[in-house]
Amino acid sequence: MAEIKKKERQNEFCSIKGHELAVNIEETPIYLKVAITSPYKSLCNKCMGLFLLVTIDAVFLLGKLTPMYIIVGFLIISIILMINVCWTSIEETVVIIKGLGVQIETKYVLGSKSNFIPQEEVQTVFINEVIYRNRVLFMLTFLITNGNTKEILIPLFVESLPHLPLLKLALNYIIAIINNTS
Repeated sequence: MAEIKKKERQNEFCSIKGHELAVNIEETPIYLKVAITSPYKSLCNKCMGLFLLVTIDAVFLLGKLTPMYIIVGFLIISIILMINVCWTSIEETVVIIKGLGVQIETKYVLGSKSNFIPQEEVQTVFINEVIYRNRVLFMLTFLITNGNTKEILIPLFVESLPHLPLLKLALNYIIAIINNTS
């Protein structure tokens, strides 16, 4: 039985919003897994704010201390915060399995979404400059082709928006495993 060498690396980076991001890179001869985890601190702060607003709403509703438009305003703010908390990205993961393809997964507080790209469709991976409002952002991007030769760009780590050094680190690992696959 062949011995599998495993290399793990965990570093602290930050997003363009200033949030700390934990990066975990697992590499074996068969696969590469790059996971970017958002901090739970900001999620807990959002939950505390939501809890405080719901508590204030309950006091106002039960005590009838304020007019109805203020109660409705607090309820709307509570619903918006709840939706924001439920769709907060906790972890974004890219798994590349040699000869099989790329699995892209985003985990949220409630649920997750994933996308699989077969190895035959992956053309290249690169760092793309994206203009968003008045900023230039860097995105790690896969260029893939469909069966009908239509080229599609699939950006990675869209929710966490890491800075360029983290993207360069992930790009180096991904290029190394993709080049070894060919």
